[in-house]
Parts: sequence; structure tokens; C-alpha cells
Amino acid sequence: MVFLVSVNDIDRLTFFYLLIITVT
Repeated sequence: MVFLVSVNDIDRLTFFYLLIITVT
């Protein structure tokens, strides 16, 4: 479960980063 949360956090961060790159 801890690993899942960690992955989820990374996934969210990556998604946000990708969104910023796309917007830019």
C-alpha cells in the first residue's frame, strides 16, 4: 500500500509536469 501511494504521488507529479510542458 505504501508503494502504491508513492507511485500515485509520482504519477500525479508527472502528470502535472506533463501538463505544464503541454501548456508551454
